[in-house]
Amino acid sequence: MRIDLAEQLMESASPSTEAISEQMKIVRTRMSNVESGLSRLVEADAAHQMVREALSAKA
Repeated sequence: MRIDLAEQLMESASPSTEAISEQMKIVRTRMSNVESGLSRLVEADAAHQMVREALSAKA
């Protein structure tokens, strides 16, 4: 579902080839970080909760 949304956003934004290339570099880096253990995946619900808590702490 997220991939479909991302594709729809990309299509509607009409990004340049250069912009897509730069985004793919970021994606590859993030994937590599997860695979090597430098980063960890977080479930969407948990990520949203962390963002809500961080925003509440700033209020």
